[in-house]
Amino acid sequence: MKVFKSKTDTWLFLVIFAVIVASCAAALQLLHKSVSLENLLSALVVITIGAALPLWLFLSTRYVVTAKELLIQCGPLQWKIAIEHISVIRETRNPLGSPALSLDRLLICYENGKEIMISPRDKNAFINALGRNDLDPI
Repeated sequence: MKVFKSKTDTWLFLVIFAVIVASCAAALQLLHKSVSLENLLSALVVITIGAALPLWLFLSTRYVVTAKELLIQCGPLQWKIAIEHISVIRETRNPLGSPALSLDRLLICYENGKEIMISPRDKNAFINALGRNDLDPI
């Protein structure tokens, strides 16, 4: 089993950091007005959605290659892909949402047209761990 962390673009790290700081500031502003049950619950929602969830996504995005499966983890989201079902792996910079913290991505095609984009830090080691020699041409 090999674990690959997601590559992280600096701009995305800064955006996530700014969202966390803004969420914490908004929660503190709510509590500064008055410490009521309503404001406390609102602050808790703001912290959970605006700080805890982005931090969880940022810290947990990884790709695990086992003998038979590629396991993709991104916060509460998980994918399991049988390695034998992977038909194409190629580079992409597609900005659509995916379990990737960088635009330097790999597009993985599997199981009858399904696709997912990931961004392992070491793409060559990741491809080798899957038992592939190189990327498929575009």
